[in-house]
Amino acid sequence: MWQLSAVRTMKKLQIWISSRLFRLCICLTVLSGCFGQSQKEDYDLAQKSLAEEKYTEAYDYFEKVFLHSSDESLVLRSALELAELAEVKIKNYPKAVTYLEFVIANSNDFKESYQALYKKAFIEHKLLYFFEDAIRSYQRLLSYSDLSLEQSAEIRLNIAKCYNAIHNYEAARTELLPLTSATQKNEIRYKAKLLEASLFQTEGKLEEAIKVYNQALIIDVVEKEKREGYISLALCYEQKEAYKNALETVKKITEPDEFLKIKVGQLERLVQFQGRRLQR
Repeated sequence: MWQLSAVRTMKKLQIWISSRLFRLCICLTVLSGCFGQSQKEDYDLAQKSLAEEKYTEAYDYFEKVFLHSSDESLVLRSALELAELAEVKIKNYPKAVTYLEFVIANSNDFKESYQALYKKAFIEHKLLYFFEDAIRSYQRLLSYSDLSLEQSAEIRLNIAKCYNAIHNYEAARTELLPLTSATQKNEIRYKAKLLEASLFQTEGKLEEAIKVYNQALIIDVVEKEKREGYISLALCYEQKEAYKNALETVKKITEPDEFLKIKVGQLERLVQFQGRRLQR
């Protein structure tokens, strides 16, 4: 008799435990849904704060979503927003790079990962001056198979600029070489030639610099784009005391500003002085 009673008691206990477990599962499901809903609400609040230009508040909401959400898409979007805020508004560039690295490692979308890597390279190059890191990031970009000729050229140009910044002039010239071919757009060829000439100028190789600046300046680009080239070429002539050539070069600049007008006056006096000295 007692055995039958014990069996019934065990069955009741099993039923009680099962019902409690079932209720617990329901509670966990509800809580999970509420938590997910909460993170979506936080994301929406972040967007609202962003629209109202409350950037610190937006950052905090996005960070909550990034740290706690189980929605991968929401996490990636929050990471991108955090990177943008860290770069543009908070000016915490290392933090921006950290969020971008997360996107690069976790996104399966080509466009999204490419843009994140390009932004990372840009921050390392232009804002942090971590030129070696920037070179590695730019080189990773070149491994993407869907790059256009123009995108590839722009990346190589940036790599060359980074090599120039760390005084590795030969490596910079190597990157520039394919950018000067006739298959490239005139704007790219002009920028590549201009940078190549500036490398020679920095090394004190003025004859080579003058030659390449002149090659750059015959490329058909918008006239205002040639301003930098004319000024740099004029400086090379001035360093060689070829003041007449420097003056002729500066006068080719359209719409000169006050600085250039003063420079023209200085060069005219130097030309006159040099002419009188040669007559003696």
